[in-house]
Amino acid sequence: MLCCHYSIPVRSVLVARGLNLPTFSPLCNAPLESIEHVMRDCPFTRWFWNSFPSPMQSNLFYG
Repeated sequence: MLCCHYSIPVRSVLVARGLNLPTFSPLCNAPLESIEHVMRDCPFTRWFWNSFPSPMQSNLFYG
């Protein structure tokens, strides 16, 4: 829900609200720290999501 309303205080959102900040990601130095970058595209985020085991196949769960 917060993503849809641009309520996560990433740099691109803060700049759009009038704060004078650089827009690069301080974590990975990407040129734009957007919500999509923080939640999906950042190398550190990808590592985090990939650290979880793969979900079970539905036939194993329901079978």
